Amino acid sequence: MSAKPGLSNATVAKLLLLALSFCWGLSWSAMRIALDEVSPWSMRLIGYSIGAATLLILLKAQGRSLAIPSVRDRWHIIAAAMFIIVAFGIDGTFAQLMANTSRVIVVNYSMPVWGSLMAYFVLGERINRQAAIGLVLCVAGLSVLVYPVAKQSMEEPIGLLLALVCALGWGGGTVYMKWARIRGDLLAISFWQVVVGVVVFGICYLVFNGLPHYEPLQWRTWGGLLFNGVLGTGIAYFIWFNIIGRLTTVMASLGTHWWNPPFLVPLVEVIGTQWTAPAAIDFTMKLHADAGKQPAHVKKDVPGFIGNRLQHALWREAVSLVERGICDAETVDRVIKAAFGRRLAVLGPLENADLVGTDLTLAIHKTVLPDIDHRPGPSPYLERLVAEGKLGFKSGEGFRKWSAGEQAALRSKVLQHLKKARENDTKD
Repeated sequence: MSAKPGLSNATVAKLLLLALSFCWGLSWSAMRIALDEVSPWSMRLIGYSIGAATLLILLKAQGRSLAIPSVRDRWHIIAAAMFIIVAFGIDGTFAQLMANTSRVIVVNYSMPVWGSLMAYFVLGERINRQAAIGLVLCVAGLSVLVYPVAKQSMEEPIGLLLALVCALGWGGGTVYMKWARIRGDLLAISFWQVVVGVVVFGICYLVFNGLPHYEPLQWRTWGGLLFNGVLGTGIAYFIWFNIIGRLTTVMASLGTHWWNPPFLVPLVEVIGTQWTAPAAIDFTMKLHADAGKQPAHVKKDVPGFIGNRLQHALWREAVSLVERGICDAETVDRVIKAAFGRRLAVLGPLENADLVGTDLTLAIHKTVLPDIDHRPGPSPYLERLVAEGKLGFKSGEGFRKWSAGEQAALRSKVLQHLKKARENDTKD
């Protein structure tokens, strides 16, 4: 994909990065949906097969050649695929099964930092003071992310370690591609790397799952597989391989965080870094707005961004109220849904503070905040629930017991509520 006259490689790469954020922003959700019904090996084999078919269609539609003339370049393609396709695919998939998906995503998207560090040693790309500070903060942030869960179970830390290996594999593959300077059509190179992934995952499927057999799947599972294959794999890899040829490794970082279910929840958090051009952020914001989403600019890349920090601040106190015997779990949920929760969709917390007065807000804070839970780690009560296997819907009991009928009813209620909210947004 060549730059148009008047556009620099950096500008084209930033535009491609915006398109990539759409593909990958939803791909993690699509993968998690598919993994609810198919095995990791099935999901990756089907996804990469669809991705390879997508790339082949793009090649043929543009009349481009699949040929990689040099034997040297063929070996480099296989080697790079082991990092970017195979390691990324295996580690990323099993990380999601062993750890919280949001934590996995945070760890996985540390790949630009590791890529920039590898590029310093392998390619001689300069790391300035800001990049060095970013690397130190990244390592510190990962430690903070892993330490609390390491105390309660080894399963999630292992999952986060797999996510880290996933990030290292992607960063290493990116640097390897730039070092190897593989000659040939970038789209053809992308195609053959995905084909390598299909072969490897096909072998793994036969080893771990045996001979293939047909099983009917839900439409949502097929949707997840198709999205992951067409956009999350085929088109996304093509875009990425174009980006790495145009930018230094440290510049290729701009993220979007979508909320589930993304087809009903309009918010998209747009996260840049200190290296991301303001114009790229502005374009991403406008692009999402034009697509009918409601973008929010996260000015600093912090754990949880904005929404999850606010959400889990509320959850922490909700857990604490139950832990301290102030009320039971059902009462906590009833108070929120029947009180301030009813106005949250139209009255944000700071709007509310201005409405009642900042003086009254300050007076309440002086009385209430000293007694609100402010422990730096998770609640011991929550840790005990997990240790006892009380994992919520997936085990039938968490903070309260859930029958299959109650689970289905609550899911349906949430879905209908979100559909109605979307319809109201359309009317407005």
